[in-house]
Amino acid sequence: MTIAVVDSGGAAADSEAPAEEVAVAPTPAPGEEIAVRYKLPPKYGERPWIAVVPRFVPHNDVDEADQYDSSYEYIRAFPEGQMKLQAAARPGKFDVRMFTS
Repeated sequence: MTIAVVDSGGAAADSEAPAEEVAVAPTPAPGEEIAVRYKLPPKYGERPWIAVVPRFVPHNDVDEADQYDSSYEYIRAFPEGQMKLQAAARPGKFDVRMFTS
């Protein structure tokens, strides 16, 4: 499964939702690999990361996202690239979000 994450000023490739709320359709099976493509501007600083987090985690709350993420990767290729994440091991509603810490 592949999804796209872009800067929140734009839209995700196959979604009207902002990048921080990219919906994955169809919903991946628990533990399924998710291929993520991203493109971001320099404003994201030196250590941006993308994670699979439960939907109840408040947006832009890096500490809570870090506590609940089920899979994450630091962005290593700028300004665009791809990575692999894993869907959460348990069923539920999850988002793929970009963070700037």
